[in-house]
Amino acid sequence: MIYLDQGKRIMNKMQELIFNEFKVAVHFDKDYAFHSSTFFNIFLNSVGDIQPLAGGLLRRYIFDIRYYLFREGYARHTHHEFLSNSTERLMRLFKNYPSPDNAETTFSTYLTRWAYSIDYWNLITQYIWHDGRITDIDYNPSLRENESDKPNLNVVNYQFSCMSSEPDYE
Repeated sequence: MIYLDQGKRIMNKMQELIFNEFKVAVHFDKDYAFHSSTFFNIFLNSVGDIQPLAGGLLRRYIFDIRYYLFREGYARHTHHEFLSNSTERLMRLFKNYPSPDNAETTFSTYLTRWAYSIDYWNLITQYIWHDGRITDIDYNPSLRENESDKPNLNVVNYQFSCMSSEPDYE
């Protein structure tokens, strides 16, 4: 069976967009692991089928994005305004790119035997998602076991939702 791992492609594009905007590391850890004083962590929360289409399927992907800021104390100017500004930047980032293109389109020689042309392959692999947006922001998320013992760790949890139209390839 031929398919594209759309969840992986969405995560890769999210990582690229966030890194290019913030210039901080983006990780994919399920559990908290200290990487630096500030970083993002993305993990897939859920995938659900929305609607069957002729020759494909419409799916909703929901990701949790956690922003970690390890900084002593807590003050309005050093923490609150910084986290608020970062949140606004992230929201604007996905507002400005609700349907980004995949710049890494390559033709798969595996599909030539299925009679797909190079133009058709590049067309179906260029699309990643549409209606991508931050749907929920939690400045005081419930901390996991290994996060709660860090007194200077500030965490903001964002929920990112997008839809993807995925064609049947066979």
